Amino acid sequence: MKRTAPIKVSENSVTAKIYSGTTSNGYSCFTVVWRVDGLRKREVFGSLSNAKARARQIVEALDAGQTEVAGMNRSDVEAFEQASSMLAGSGVSLVQAVREYVAALKELDGRPLMDAARYYAKTHPKDIKKMLISEVADLLFKSKLESRKDSEYIRQLAHQCGKFSAMFNKNIGDITQDDMALFRDSLSKLAPRSRNNVIAGVRELFSFAKKNKLVPKDFDQLDAVELFEDDDGEITTYTPKELAAILSKADAAAAPWIAIRAFAGLRSCEVLKLDWCNVDLEEGIITVTAKTAKKKGGRRERRNVPISKNLSAWLTPCAVKDGPFVEVGSKAFEELQTKAVTAAGLEWRKNALRHSAISYRVAQTQNVAQVALEAGNSPKVIFTNYLSLMKPAEAAAWYAITPAVA
Repeated sequence: MKRTAPIKVSENSVTAKIYSGTTSNGYSCFTVVWRVDGLRKREVFGSLSNAKARARQIVEALDAGQTEVAGMNRSDVEAFEQASSMLAGSGVSLVQAVREYVAALKELDGRPLMDAARYYAKTHPKDIKKMLISEVADLLFKSKLESRKDSEYIRQLAHQCGKFSAMFNKNIGDITQDDMALFRDSLSKLAPRSRNNVIAGVRELFSFAKKNKLVPKDFDQLDAVELFEDDDGEITTYTPKELAAILSKADAAAAPWIAIRAFAGLRSCEVLKLDWCNVDLEEGIITVTAKTAKKKGGRRERRNVPISKNLSAWLTPCAVKDGPFVEVGSKAFEELQTKAVTAAGLEWRKNALRHSAISYRVAQTQNVAQVALEAGNSPKVIFTNYLSLMKPAEAAAWYAITPAVA
């Protein structure tokens, strides 16, 4: 190709030149030449039209002060244009997009960015609603009433969630881990068991919120709230002589309640929910249904508790085919039992009836695993708290207490 005078492509005072008559790998070509910050730049093209288009692009960029763009090679420019085209309409600049992408890669430490984006989209639905904590609590209580949960359970749940909503009058999805840590600290005046009960109630509130798309599925602010160490309080018990005195002073209605706790080891909450249809005197079995049982490891488990001969003697006179075992509320339930203890000249010892039942049962059977199943505890708890409290002779005296003796 014969070399000719360069073609000039100009924009105001900026000029790029196109030289012809050169060859590359044996082919005729056109070379675009320009300067950026005093440095000479050049690119080679196979056609004059492509060379002119590139020259025009360069001079317009230089005229606009875009020296970085003008300093790019052709492949860089194509990549820049492609990236800019993909961002068109997003409201995000190329620099901002690259900055966020690099920061995300660093945060993910080599894991794929798209995997993280898909996970976020899955766990953070677009239709998450904003709702105050108190409003969510009201919906929770309403759902419990509709599912016919017992009133005492709902009252306790309302008390637990009420403490939380009173402290934070905000959208439930805006709760932070710092908020949760502050809430945990606010429970310091309560006993460990009471603190854990409140925390459990708040956990149920957030579980309800997740199911109803009020917080993301991976909402983890509760991770800042650890349960308090709870050894179930001091293990206090009654002697056979003390229990006989208590039962002798008990009202006719309260005696079966005290007996079933003392000889079968049922928790007070389980006795309050017990129905006579689950008390089989012929088979000698009390069935504590999953609905009645206390949660263990996050779930409720059904269990069978044997009816001892002396317990059968206490229950037989008042037994009916079905209906609630306790026909009064929890407050009257505790008051009538306390009254019997006081009348016997003793002090009410919290959980002492259940603790006694487990302790004497371990002494009687010498079988920790069996007693753990009957009591709805873990073998570890039985080993730690009850294994060496009583002797077999004391257990024999305990299970010899009948209405005639009392």
